[in-house]
Formats: sequence, C-alpha cells, structure tokens
Amino acid sequence: MENITLKHILSGHVQHFPDKTAIIFSDPKLSATERKLTYREFNSRCCRLANGLLNMGFRKGDHIAMLSMNSSQYAELYWGFPKAGLVMVPINFRFVADEVAYIVNHSDAKAIIFEEQYLDLINSTRSQFDKVRSDGYIIIGDKAPQGMINYEKLLAKSADTEPQIEVEEMDPSILIYTSGTTARPKGVLKTEGAVLWLALQFLYHCGWSRDTATILATPHYHLGGTFPTHAAIYAGGTLIIQREFDSLNWLELVAKYRVSRFWIVPTMLNLIVNLPEAVRSKYDVSCVGDIMTSGAPLHAETWDRALKAFPNSKIHNLYASTEHGGATILYQREKDEHNLPSECIGLPALGANVKIGNNQGNELPRGETGEIWVKVPSNPIEYYKNPEATEEGFKDGWVSVGDLGRQDENGYYYIVDRKKDMIISGGENISPREIEEVIYRHPKVLEAVVVGVADAKWGEVVKAVVVLRSGEKASQDEIISFCRGKIAGYKIPKSVDFVDHLPKTPTGKILKRNIRESYWAAHEGRVY
Repeated sequence: MENITLKHILSGHVQHFPDKTAIIFSDPKLSATERKLTYREFNSRCCRLANGLLNMGFRKGDHIAMLSMNSSQYAELYWGFPKAGLVMVPINFRFVADEVAYIVNHSDAKAIIFEEQYLDLINSTRSQFDKVRSDGYIIIGDKAPQGMINYEKLLAKSADTEPQIEVEEMDPSILIYTSGTTARPKGVLKTEGAVLWLALQFLYHCGWSRDTATILATPHYHLGGTFPTHAAIYAGGTLIIQREFDSLNWLELVAKYRVSRFWIVPTMLNLIVNLPEAVRSKYDVSCVGDIMTSGAPLHAETWDRALKAFPNSKIHNLYASTEHGGATILYQREKDEHNLPSECIGLPALGANVKIGNNQGNELPRGETGEIWVKVPSNPIEYYKNPEATEEGFKDGWVSVGDLGRQDENGYYYIVDRKKDMIISGGENISPREIEEVIYRHPKVLEAVVVGVADAKWGEVVKAVVVLRSGEKASQDEIISFCRGKIAGYKIPKSVDFVDHLPKTPTGKILKRNIRESYWAAHEGRVY
C-alpha cells in the first residue's frame, strides 16, 4: 500500500475541489490587495518549487533553510518540500547575523531561501556558512543579485507535475529550533509522520474541516506557525495568513472571512480582548467558535475576557512543546463543569500518553510532583547533533522538556513549575543563559542572572539582575544598549535591577529560583 503523506493529501484536494480558496495572504503595509491561491494554484506552485530544487541537484533528505516573515511562499515550502522529501529548517527572522549563521551551520543547510529584506544580513554572513552551496541562495522579491536565484523565476521555469519521489512516514521532514537552557538553540528533528499526526491531533480537538476558515498570525518559523499551516490545508479549509500580527487588522480579517476556528498565543489573544469595546464592537465576530491556545500563560482574566469578546466561542487550552507537540488539553466544558484552576492543563490529548516521573522517566505515584513525560506519535527523532540533550530528554520513546507537574486524583494534570529556567515571552522560548553570557561580557559586570517576570501584555518579559564590579556604576539603559546587536531584540532585557549580591548555595551556585520567585510573589504564578 502506498504511503499517505502530505503530497498525497494536497494532490487529492486538487482533484476534489480545485477552485476552492486554499490561501489568503494579507499585508496591508505592502498592498491593499490580498493574494489568493486556489488549491489548484497552490498545488501547482508547490510542485514547481519541489521540481525546481530537484532540477538544481538537491536530493531527498537535504536540509534547506527559510528566513522570512509570514508569507504565502512560506506555506509553499511547508507543502512543497514534502513533495521532494526535503527537510525544512525555519529560521527566526528576528535573529541577528551570528544567530542565523549558527542555525544554518548547525542544521547542515545546503541552501537558504530568504526574503529580499534580509539580503544585507545574508551577504554579511554567507562567508561563515559551511555547507550552503554557491548556487544555494534563493531570494523572494524583485531583486536577483548576481549569483542568486529569484524564487519566482525558479518556479516559472519548473514543471508543475508531481515529483516522482517516494516519501515515507519515518523520513525526516522538519528541523525546527527551540531555545534550551544552554546558550544555543536545539534542533528538533521531526518525521513526516510526526507532522501528519500533529495536524490530525489538531483537527480532532478543534473540529477543523473543509468548511473551516482559520487565521494564522503567529510567526511561520514557530511551531505555532507550522502546525496551523499543515492542519488547515490537511482539512481542506482556507488559511488566512497575516504578515505580522496586528490586533485591529486581525479583527478585520476574522470578520471579513468569517473565521470560525483558530489557534493563537495567549499574548495575542490578550491584546485583542483588551482593545476598547467601541473598537471591537465594529466587527462581527459571532462566527468564532473553537479557540485553541498554547505557548504562553493563559491567565484566568484573559480566558474570561475572551469568552465575552467572542460570545459563541469555546476555549481549548493545549499543553504543548516544540518537541512533543500536543500533550494535554483542557476544554472549556471541563473547566466550567469542574471549576478547575488556571494551572490545570487538562487530560491527555489524542494519541498522547502522559506521566509524572523522575529525571529518568520512572513514573511517580499520583499526587507527587515530578517531570512531565510525554509519548505521542508527534515526538521527534532526536535533538539534531546533540546526543547529550537527546539522552537527557528522551527515554524509551518518552520525551520531557523539563516542566514540573502533578496529576490529581481525577487524572487531571497540572503545571507546578519549570524544572529549567526557560522564559516564555509572547509564545517565544528564551534561554536565560544566552542573555547572561552577553551581559557578562560587559566590563563593569561582576555577576548577572536573567529571569522571566510577569507582564500583562507578554505573559513574561526578560529581567536582568546585575552585580557590578567594585567601584563601578552603570545604568539600566547602558546594560540594555550593550545587548543590542548581540542577540535578537525580543531577548534583550526589558529592565535591569542592580543588587549588591546574589543569593547562592554553600557551593556558590546562584539560587535563580529564589530570585525569580521574589518577582512573582505578588502574581498568580507561572502557568503554562
């Protein structure tokens, strides 16, 4: 029996409803006209992309990076690469040159597709790329500098027939990077089957179908951009892609295209529901039904405001990670019926096995606190080229990302804390150590620790706590300015506190948890 993969699903949709709208791309800053692609047009472009890359000599299993803001072309890569068995490597478009070079090199990317606005960054960095071929620079935009290939011209000269490449369930499909507790991001390598399962899981819990119009506002490089793009097309629905999130434009698109279901980061949802009532009332959002959230704390106030702003909606809060995808889910009905607190993350999601265990994955008695371990078909193969992290976080098919939790007597799971010190700001995972290493380079700094602190807009924001060298003086602005250009903007501390000393263990280890807890004492706690 032939494998049923992403390429078969898309080509099947073309047979059944070729003229149905698959993609709507909206960017009011670039054009007043929204770009629309039918399933026939979208599939044709995906085939042309795959054939164009194969004609260039790229082969099944090759890694190709993408550096872009949200775009219809991004969706073409997500559905075009599987037609050729190529492995997608999304890059955070906020990264500075050093960060981009690290991802490109660590991923062993042989080519990079990028938007025109990043041309200067690529030109300043390409000498550092280890494996990108000399002809492996494909640019999206009007320019076609010498030695680079224009994306549209590549598609125009390529056939739109289905590539004769057999892709199987266990073939690598995407290498997506997530910040860890180490200074550099970790590459999470997922198979074609893992991607398919995550889409299926999402459809099951959100009720997406061929009649569903959904909207994507989160960055395409993020897991939260990946699985809605796969799920919407998998279902045969219509995906509205917002170039970058803007709460007012988001409302306009939801009302205009009668969006019925969507996934969103709680930070974005909070911005939408906190728009003035006089503004929100201009838009008919009675079409909205199921809302899925994950990726940041969903505070009780935001949950309540969302139910009032979208009167026909139901909220489903998913506990997920880049590594395992969906693990548990808390439905609106369960929250209402059982009066569950905001730190409850619900029951296991479709296909997911969840347990509370020790650091070796051995299950603990119900009620005890331990690591949350997940076994689900969307689990990754490994942390790419990182055997130490793989050995630590992968145990006999189970995956742990270091979150601490417990299970109550009724089987519901709860987040207690994070074992490690990850900061989640607006759905973005931020490694404190990476920022600390930058601050430690400042000549006036003796010690520094970075923690996440509560923020009404972003859930958490970055704070640095600094001890200066004897006799030195520095300002908050000085430390913040020092970080600019060395790390992405969203990682830069929003505030800096100066202290005489940091709390430590007898062995000299900084008690980061004590520092963090001192800032969260007046808040409801970190909920994920």
